[in-house]
Amino acid sequence: TKPDASEPELKAIDTMVNLQAMVGAASGCTDETIVCNVALSNQNDAWYNRQKNGVGSKDAPANAPAAYLGVSRSDSRSDAVTGVVLYKSKQKLASETMEIDGVTYTCGGTTSPIMIGNDRYYLYYTKNTGAVPGCPVKEISIDDIPLISGTATNLCCDEGKGTLYGNKDQPTFIHLSYDQDEIEFYNKLYIGKGSNERAAMCDLLSQGCVQYVDIDLNNRVDGGTVLLGYRGGCHDREALAGLTGAALQSELARQEKEAVYDIIVTRDEPYHPEGVLNNGIWYAPASSSSLNAGCDYGAELYLYYASPWLSANYNKKNFTSTVLPETVFTGYITRLAFAENERVPYTTLLRYDADWMAQKANAEATGNVEDYYPWEYVMLYGDTVPADLNEGAIYCNGDYCEETRLYMFARRSDGSVKPAGEITGGFVESTYPIGDVYLKR
Repeated sequence: TKPDASEPELKAIDTMVNLQAMVGAASGCTDETIVCNVALSNQNDAWYNRQKNGVGSKDAPANAPAAYLGVSRSDSRSDAVTGVVLYKSKQKLASETMEIDGVTYTCGGTTSPIMIGNDRYYLYYTKNTGAVPGCPVKEISIDDIPLISGTATNLCCDEGKGTLYGNKDQPTFIHLSYDQDEIEFYNKLYIGKGSNERAAMCDLLSQGCVQYVDIDLNNRVDGGTVLLGYRGGCHDREALAGLTGAALQSELARQEKEAVYDIIVTRDEPYHPEGVLNNGIWYAPASSSSLNAGCDYGAELYLYYASPWLSANYNKKNFTSTVLPETVFTGYITRLAFAENERVPYTTLLRYDADWMAQKANAEATGNVEDYYPWEYVMLYGDTVPADLNEGAIYCNGDYCEETRLYMFARRSDGSVKPAGEITGGFVESTYPIGDVYLKR
């Protein structure tokens, strides 16, 4: 715009910019435009939000950039978008495709940069299962919240760098929604901490984590917020199609090599950056942040996890021969749950016992398998007792203290249960609603 433009002229120009951006987004797709301006730092300033209940201006705010996303839909899994990246570049023309972290991305508009703050970005997308979330994206939303449970936030890449990172300083974030049952295993775990929920989210995002569990592990305890983040994984079904026997098992092992097979927590021990050995298996640290971060009286609690790739890489680097987790556990972890106090996510009829195999067979016949898969406790180091994620933490309500125990549960791909983690107690009936059990990924 010209320097001496009047306020009415600026508003007219901004309205035109918004409309042109929306028309441009719609013209490049066949189905819909996401009516949310990704270039704005505050969606309340968007022209379509300026008037509410008959109050406010219908005009766009002065001199504001505009960028809208358009999408095409498909019933074909192979055509589905599985991840997006914001690529920061000073160029006025972007490359049609590029490879980032081993994944090929396609530009959504080589001549249509998105101005966010003072930076120019280009939107790239991929259909590769090696991206995040790696499974078909069903909906896209834009918000100023860094992470939203059940979605994957966009990652960024700087020109000439070729690596992805989470940018906590973005004014707006692109969230990719997917069917949560599509996440079939966990490839990585993270711990984020902060003085509040947003700060903990930003800590996760800074680590490159874009998916998280929507529960504060410092639940009801004085101190900061502690969140569990993860990187979900799913199978490349096209690569598995038509394979049988040894070829199928080999491809499954390749795709599941990063799958998390077990999780443990250390108590009253310092953080071990080199990881820990438990029953001969090497476990990598999820974070140097204690699960009791900021809590008075809370024990030092650190989370570690094991996967085939991590163990193999550790053995190679250190010339050792630790036990590979896939040789000990017959199934990898597919779901995580959290419960307060004595609550546990199961009923007695669904225990892993002699009757369970018959229940499983019936479930497979009716197509309702997962309801009959048992849960197990995530255990303390040494597999002695279940890990209380608020061990030693105190919450005072007036003149008395309240219960703070929080337990973590896991479910395995083959329905097996880690012997030490078997659920042997806890309430099966109570006055508490079932919602007190947080069935989270």
